[in-house]
Amino acid sequence: MQAHPPPPPGPSIGVNDSQALNTSETIRGARQVLEATGMTDLRNVVAVRRAFQVIPSQSEEVAAHDVPEWEDGESFWENVDTYDDDYRDGGGEEGLANVQDKQQRQVRRSFELLLKSGRIMRFEVYSCQYALEWIARLRPLISYWKKRHQVDAREEMDLVHASTGRPRITARRHVHDEQDAAPETPPDPDKSSPDLSSFYNWCLLDGCRAISKCGKLFSRKGLRGQYKHVQLVLVPGHLVQFRITGTSLYHRRGKYLPEGQYDPDSPPLPRRYQDGLESNDQDEDTLFMIWSYKKERDAYVSSKNIPPLSAKRQIFVFRTRSKLERDAWVWAIKAEVEKAARDVPAREKLLREDGELLT
Repeated sequence: MQAHPPPPPGPSIGVNDSQALNTSETIRGARQVLEATGMTDLRNVVAVRRAFQVIPSQSEEVAAHDVPEWEDGESFWENVDTYDDDYRDGGGEEGLANVQDKQQRQVRRSFELLLKSGRIMRFEVYSCQYALEWIARLRPLISYWKKRHQVDAREEMDLVHASTGRPRITARRHVHDEQDAAPETPPDPDKSSPDLSSFYNWCLLDGCRAISKCGKLFSRKGLRGQYKHVQLVLVPGHLVQFRITGTSLYHRRGKYLPEGQYDPDSPPLPRRYQDGLESNDQDEDTLFMIWSYKKERDAYVSSKNIPPLSAKRQIFVFRTRSKLERDAWVWAIKAEVEKAARDVPAREKLLREDGELLT
């Protein structure tokens, strides 16, 4: 396992222009995801605080009022206790050698993440100043991603409403002058929507991001079996799946998974998710499948390496939250497959020159 850290500050060695630097950073970020053993959703973080116990606690009871639904709570932004010794910490083993209470210094070098499930994750950094910097930078980042998902959910619902003309599940309400406010203009399905450019991002085709697409889905292997809640990450050339374990926040109640006998005539069930997304698409409109070979194969540069049609394949079924989200995932995966195929010039040339004219 490799960490793939960023390059040290200063001029980059072997990189002459900004485009090459961005490409190397994209590759480094993708390798970090491929080498990772797990990931954490920042939206599940309730508080970022400084460690205060010598023996770290594994869990803590989180009250319902301590988990804000839309905004950050007061405990999330509470002031961090600082000491004069924090700024005199030289860091590393040398900094520990200069103090008598080494355990207390290690505690001050640590910070904790309190999750909604009650689990506590502790991290120890190089020095006390680095711990304070981690806390100061993580808090606005977590707040940003909480609100970013809410904004993306509203844009997706607006896009569905404007493109299909279907009424909203929850109508918009005007806070001020509700009686005098004009009704919402009915959507025009034939009119182009500018929101499509942000939903289908061009950066996925250009390859300027380490993570092309990421989100929570329900997955199962094969056509039968139970669904598993997973975090799916699409990086250049690879599709990485992290399973959401039982120790994380996962409520079986209202999980919105198909149960019992399938009834195509049953009305769609309106659903509302953590970020505010509302959807009432049919179950069959939120599914997509991936067929892959069991063994990783080299580039098919000759006809001998091409697997036969009767070769055994793996089938993975994924269920998204909405039809538009499913279309975005299918488009992103197909774009990555196309880019991976065109990255092999010999295979591309073979495909162009293969075949003869039929007479």
